[in-house]
Amino acid sequence: MTYNLHEIIRRYTLPVARQNEPVIYFLSKYYDRLLKELADSAEAGFDDFPAPFYRKLAADIIPKMKAQCGMISEILKLDQAHQYSKKFEKFDELMLMLHQYGALRYISTGDNTALVRIRKGDGPYDRKNLFHIPYHLRASASAQRFSIPGNPALYLSIYPGIKLLSEDAPELSWIECGMPRVYHICLFQPQQTLNFLHLAKKGTVYLWEYDNAKCKEHKGDRMEAIEQYLLTLPLRIACFIGIEDKFSGSSVYYYEEYIISQLLTEWIRQSTRFDGLAYQSASMISDAAKHDSYNVVIPTGDFDDASGYDKRLTKIFKLSEPEKIDISERMKDVEDKINEVYKYTKELKSILSISTASGRHPYRRLAALCDSFCSIHAVLKNGKESSIAFPFQQLDTLCQISILISMSIRNVRSADEWIRLHKGYKGDTTLTENGAQIILEGFCNASLDFQVLRNALYPKLTETGVFGTPDYQFIV
Repeated sequence: MTYNLHEIIRRYTLPVARQNEPVIYFLSKYYDRLLKELADSAEAGFDDFPAPFYRKLAADIIPKMKAQCGMISEILKLDQAHQYSKKFEKFDELMLMLHQYGALRYISTGDNTALVRIRKGDGPYDRKNLFHIPYHLRASASAQRFSIPGNPALYLSIYPGIKLLSEDAPELSWIECGMPRVYHICLFQPQQTLNFLHLAKKGTVYLWEYDNAKCKEHKGDRMEAIEQYLLTLPLRIACFIGIEDKFSGSSVYYYEEYIISQLLTEWIRQSTRFDGLAYQSASMISDAAKHDSYNVVIPTGDFDDASGYDKRLTKIFKLSEPEKIDISERMKDVEDKINEVYKYTKELKSILSISTASGRHPYRRLAALCDSFCSIHAVLKNGKESSIAFPFQQLDTLCQISILISMSIRNVRSADEWIRLHKGYKGDTTLTENGAQIILEGFCNASLDFQVLRNALYPKLTETGVFGTPDYQFIV
């Protein structure tokens, strides 16, 4: 089957799974399949992009991608042969080639750029505890996708174009940190403009921007961005190979999947053009894929002998006083709203208990959804696990379902109409029209309270006194 370019970009999303194959073998097959699909697409001549772009795809973009794939395979072979100096030279050659192609995009900090870091745990933590691992504790710096064991790096979340006190700013940081129940959050204020190599935006986002461009100039700009995305796609794929069973018990563990990504970090450390790397989230939580927030990693290098911190970074960043956030305490603030759901659930189940409505009656589904909410709330309130990632995902799904049902309720003229339309129910019921209206309106109100709990789980900077007037200071 031949796919158009839109379909190909959507098919080759990141991260990729190698399914226990050697990385070099997996990538070779993966690249061959990608290049063939692109070539077939260019030959078929689809109309989702202008014909000249498809001609350029065949004559220019695919050959450049093929050359890049070959260089990445050669780098992996040099790594296998322990020819490390040649491996670095070849990678530098690869990045120079991408630069000459005009494929390297960057993103910069500005006046309205929020930089955030979260650390899970009760603490107490001061500013230094929210900075990078000091050099004398480098054994704690474990293998990460964009950092080498024993080499501390500063990981932040960046929100370009967002004011520091935007309520949504910390979401990505919290998700990437594992969605802990208790954590500390810190704002970073750069004292100079920072430039990051921009590998953070997904191909599907570039497609969305292209498809929704309102003018010819913007559409042309987004088409250029898609070309740059394709030219860096082999590198992105090599950097975002997923790990199914990552071993976390060692701080100096080797991952074959990280060879290229760690080479990229080292290249950035030696670069005079970039301060760090902006990279996409690999989280499965939908909110992590928002268009306006990314992860960044800043390599360290020249450490101060006394403090153990990177001399340059300590002069670049001022930090706010870390603020502790406890999910349990936040939930107490919305307890009245949650109690309304419990009350409605009890009343609905009481009505259904004396009704002849069958088990398929749509109202029983409303009761089941409310029961699910109460169960999720109980886990969030009483659970002892350090992360709330799983119950949050359940709550997020429940909220989406409840919104759709509430919309369907508001779009009908009577309860009977909604009952008939909802999965075509035709059974008998002794529920009165008045009682039905109470049930349906009550569910719409309850669904709003579902959202209240969900929103309460997210950190909101403006709710804290500290971040109302942040006191920024250097750590040394």
